[in-house]
Amino acid sequence: MTLWTAAALAASLGLAPLGADAAPPAASPTTERLLLDVATREAFTARHASAFLRVRYRPAPPPGQDVGFQTEHETLGAVVSGPGGVPWVLAPEHLLAGVGKVQLILADGREVPARVVHARDPDEAPLARLEPTSPDALAGLAKLGWAPADAVTTGARGWAIEWPDMGQLPAGARPRPVLVDTELGAEAEHPLERFRTVALSRADGLAVVDAAGRVLCIAYRAVLSLDTLSLCAPRDAALGPLGVASPPAP
Repeated sequence: MTLWTAAALAASLGLAPLGADAAPPAASPTTERLLLDVATREAFTARHASAFLRVRYRPAPPPGQDVGFQTEHETLGAVVSGPGGVPWVLAPEHLLAGVGKVQLILADGREVPARVVHARDPDEAPLARLEPTSPDALAGLAKLGWAPADAVTTGARGWAIEWPDMGQLPAGARPRPVLVDTELGAEAEHPLERFRTVALSRADGLAVVDAAGRVLCIAYRAVLSLDTLSLCAPRDAALGPLGVASPPAP
């Protein structure tokens, strides 16, 4: 799948380029405009789409079998703000359990090798961190900040950005990102109450953002027996198992 940078997306949609020399982005759109206004939706998509990427991996093989015999799979990942504002790529731990290396399919079409950094206790971690082998691999991509905890509430409006499957497009056609409307559900039941549910299916690794482009949570696996809902990890549930402390209260 070929993805685009934020600058290329903006140009393709007739918007001002985004980057170090671009004018500061406009104020965050209202929820109503982001739901109803086509131009607002296109601008929002262009600004944030390059933070949504794909991850190609081979599942960990059974004991005694070489990983090269495993079929390649893909999942989703998100470029988010890590400690000190450093960009981190997060993807579902349950799919990458035992995996050491992956390929990141970035927004400019490159496939960048990355190593998988698992939590000390992977069973408690919804997401793993993917560390590119090149320190500049994520340059030029959008980076999603995190919404405050009090914004992560039942019924909160959220948006995700999906890329079409290249195999479903006509030959030579350029993929265009699709903005998906959704909303957060209730807290998951014990012992998963640190997570939210979100009305998304087949969304492992898909970030859900608010109207300001801040991550409300990252979907990491489907709710058992309910294929229209996913479990979604807010900041503390996503980063805590990876050793990142909660921010101080304001």
